[in-house]
Amino acid sequence: MSDFNKNSIAMKFLFKYYLLLLSVFAPYFACNTSELAALNDHPDDLYEINWNYLFTDGILLAAENRQSQNVQLFYCSAMIQHLADLEVTLGLGNGDKYFKKEEWTGTYYSNCYVGITKKFDEAIRQTGPAGNDPQMVNLHHATRVMRVFVYHRCADLYGDIPYSEANKAYDEGIFFPVFDRQKDIYLDMLKELSEAAEGFDKNQTDKIFNSQDIIYDGDVDKWKKFAYSLMLRLAMRISLVDASTAQVYVTEAINGGVFTGNADNARVPRASGPNTFINSNGISMWLNPDFGATKAKLSDTFIDFLRDNNDPRLMIITSGIGQFGSSDKIVDPALQKGMPNGFDASSIREYEGVMEDVDVETTYSKVNELLLDLDDPNLFQTYAEVEFLLAEAAVRGWHSADPADHYNKGVRAAMQMYDIFDPSLTVSDAEVDAYLAAHPYDTDKGLEMIGTQYWVATFLNFYETYANWRRTGFPVLEPVNYPGNHTNGTIPRRMIFEKAAVSRNEANYQAAINRMGGDELTTKVWWDGGN
Repeated sequence: MSDFNKNSIAMKFLFKYYLLLLSVFAPYFACNTSELAALNDHPDDLYEINWNYLFTDGILLAAENRQSQNVQLFYCSAMIQHLADLEVTLGLGNGDKYFKKEEWTGTYYSNCYVGITKKFDEAIRQTGPAGNDPQMVNLHHATRVMRVFVYHRCADLYGDIPYSEANKAYDEGIFFPVFDRQKDIYLDMLKELSEAAEGFDKNQTDKIFNSQDIIYDGDVDKWKKFAYSLMLRLAMRISLVDASTAQVYVTEAINGGVFTGNADNARVPRASGPNTFINSNGISMWLNPDFGATKAKLSDTFIDFLRDNNDPRLMIITSGIGQFGSSDKIVDPALQKGMPNGFDASSIREYEGVMEDVDVETTYSKVNELLLDLDDPNLFQTYAEVEFLLAEAAVRGWHSADPADHYNKGVRAAMQMYDIFDPSLTVSDAEVDAYLAAHPYDTDKGLEMIGTQYWVATFLNFYETYANWRRTGFPVLEPVNYPGNHTNGTIPRRMIFEKAAVSRNEANYQAAINRMGGDELTTKVWWDGGN
């Protein structure tokens, strides 16, 4: 028999076999297709997203946790000499001695795009005119404010970054976003704040937004104040490189209405659980020895300023010298002593004139335990900062007010904002009055006094301390020159990108660093006009 005939017979047999199977199982195939589809539905699956949750999660990520504090704590806090550490290339020692560890300097950049801004951009898209929930007006504009807050921190740290094309792979197919010029980013962020502030609508109520807004509980008036206060910050940030634009937005912010008291402070509440790495204050987790590994202490630059000026914040910022949590500490303000920046375990012995190892716990003032509870809030912007910015604007002639009045209000607000951490950290009006009487505003030294008080007022918000110090040059800080440092003994001016994070967008990254003049700790960002 030919192969053709064999194949023909085989095919006929198979056809009859399939017909038999079909007749047997046909009743099962005739069942409702929707019931079959339902078998693929898991009862715990999420098919519709409430965009409020993206908003809330983005805020928590923007406040950061223990695992994302590398730039703020390991670099900014030590470079601006609020904290010091004897470590060399571990933790805070890198910022203390100006070493570059790109996997740490690049942390904020990576977090900005991997987690935070993706959530904000998606929430904005879904609550915009073409989204699924365009009626959620206040959520939309509050998210725009938070998006600016995160991007401005990122641009302040690195300079030119992806902005206009960022997070557009899904809806626009942009997988390799350009790095925008920091100037262009700032101009757009100021525009965004202007539109957001005007867009809030008190008549548009959304109870879900109110419950998910962990900063202001849905208070639209306070969100408008935050938008205008952030506008004031950004406008003053560019004051030395684009004065005309800065003045326009300073005026708009003042007319729109900025913070008027500590009750307006933008702060993120934290919790001690259930997941401490998400809900808890990340700075507390590092500086509290029950959770962190650093032995950093308050810098002598910082302690000396507070002690020598009889500042009532001294024994608020420090709880004294002694073991963490112990009641047996040196608490006499006159005896407080900070750790000098730029020393290691060996050189500190020579500095202290001793032969044995220095016990840092019993030698140097530590951060007050009451500021380091896991459920202590993170401060994004404060009324004190706003008053100091208004004082500076008045000095520059952009605000028709008395600089001294704003300066005094700023000092008072900065001294009286710590009771949110613990009621015992309250500074009385009489104590503030005595300080201001002993340290009156001096017109000839106005900018220096304002900049120095801003430096003190932003303790625990080290990103902002570092940015404003670079812009103003105040206070004048003495840099360290530890052997082998990567800045030739100058305080770093920016953070370095992590190569692994930018290598996937190499061409645009190279264009940016060529434009900025390099990707080094010593490279200045566009608005950096300070010392």
